[in-house]
Amino acid sequence: MGRGDCVGGWGTHDAAYAFRMVTREQELWGLALWVEKHHGENGWFYIAQHQDRLIAQGEFDGVAMWRKVAERFETLQDARRPDAGHT
Repeated sequence: MGRGDCVGGWGTHDAAYAFRMVTREQELWGLALWVEKHHGENGWFYIAQHQDRLIAQGEFDGVAMWRKVAERFETLQDARRPDAGHT
């Protein structure tokens, strides 16, 4: 195998297209959407449980991440309310 070749005959250029990286922002929105799908409007409680567990473990970076997920979850919930956008 030559330099730059990958297993299966894929070159590094081809692999870059096949395995695109997910940005942190996409990951956060993906988590918020997952929480909404699996926990509905009670997703805030699921998020709070994760934050509480991480605080107890001293994992403050994880707490900060779930805080960002919570912000996006709240945005999703606000957008889905029947009175959203009406003043």
